[in-house]
Formats: sequence, C-alpha cells, structure tokens
Amino acid sequence: MSGREINQNFVQELKNSLNIADIVGEFVRLRKAGVNHMGLSPFHAERSASFYVAEKKGIYYCFGCHRGGDVLSFIQEILGVSFHEAVRQLAYKAGLKLPPEFSGRGPSKEAQQSQEEKQSLLFRLNRFVAQF
Repeated sequence: MSGREINQNFVQELKNSLNIADIVGEFVRLRKAGVNHMGLSPFHAERSASFYVAEKKGIYYCFGCHRGGDVLSFIQEILGVSFHEAVRQLAYKAGLKLPPEFSGRGPSKEAQQSQEEKQSLLFRLNRFVAQF
C-alpha cells in the first residue's frame, strides 16, 4: 500500500466518523428541511437561505455562490487553513490518531485545545450578536 492510499483511507475514515451537519452547525445556524439542513451561507451575505447540508451524503452546497464540498473543504474555506491543517483539526475533534504524514508540525494538544476553546467562544459570541 502506498502512502497516498494510506492518506486516502485515513481521509475517508475521518469523513465517515464525522457528521457534517454537526461540524457546519458550529459555524452556521442550520434548520431541518426534509432530509437536509439549510441556513444562511457563511460565504456571502444573504437574506434567504440558499445554503444546504446533505447529512447522508456528507456534502454542503450554496445555491447563491455555488460553493460546495465535503467536511474537509468546508473547514478549509471557513477557517482559511490548508488541507493538512483541516485534517489535523478534524482528526482531533473525531478522536482519531493521525498517520505520520499528517502529524508533522503543528500545535501541541494543549495549545490546540486552548485555540479551539477560544474559537468556540468567539463563535458563540458571534451567534449571540447576530441574534441580537
């Protein structure tokens, strides 16, 4: 098995272990719409919801700006991080051990946890201000 296959296997395992609606829901207020979820796009200003998350398919799509993808591409776009950093953050969240090719440089567990706590606080504050 080559390194690339290992990467793809780990990435697929990571995607399967996460619920995209839960991850996107940390950034976007979603409401149930049939089997999907919908909300206002985090990528552009809008008044009516055009952002959909298909939980069973593991994808999101915005009909307004035509951005879409999976949980990894969402984290990359919303946080402005690289693919490797998105994998690291989501693996930490899912409780998966990173393979060697992803565990290179990066923040310590304590620094990463502190960063996530700060980020969570900022998102909650942002939601509160948006509701106000």
